[in-house]
Amino acid sequence: MSDQYDLPTILKTFKNGGVFAYPTEGVWGLGCDPFNTAAVEKILAIKSRPMDKGLILITGQLNHVDQWLVHLPVEMQNKARTYWPGHVTLVVPDETGIAPQCVRGQHDSIAIRVTTHPFVQWFSHNVSPMLVSTSANKSGQPACMTYDEVVEKLGDLVDYVVPGETLGAKSASQIIHLETGRHIR
Repeated sequence: MSDQYDLPTILKTFKNGGVFAYPTEGVWGLGCDPFNTAAVEKILAIKSRPMDKGLILITGQLNHVDQWLVHLPVEMQNKARTYWPGHVTLVVPDETGIAPQCVRGQHDSIAIRVTTHPFVQWFSHNVSPMLVSTSANKSGQPACMTYDEVVEKLGDLVDYVVPGETLGAKSASQIIHLETGRHIR
């Protein structure tokens, strides 16, 4: 799998505060370093999205979310692990402020997904544990579903488009509030 992705380009884009488009389970995402405020602001500008709404963090490794789960009761930790890895984003408390404010938005929680998508698994193993994930589209527009659509609609706005395909899901992930069970999307 290491030969499938262009590590030097992706690493350079990520470390230099760039934004790239990449496939996820059902739609294409826009990603950047969640700890680089300028990069997060660039994604928000591309999407025409206000910072207060917050963004999702995605990883391909379950152990990368332990820092958020460790503060929860064991039954909540176990409940989270029943959803992951998978096509479900969970909103979990971020009481200690691990996630940057620019990613959390106006919330004291963070939306996180652990996915089986090969690119995100590779990325979280080779580049960084966590990656911003938000649908590849302008706010209010449908999310891009294919590589060609991303290149056509956003290619001049992002620094790199990762070659690949989604896992074939027909929509963005569900978003569920872990503690209340409320379905947000």
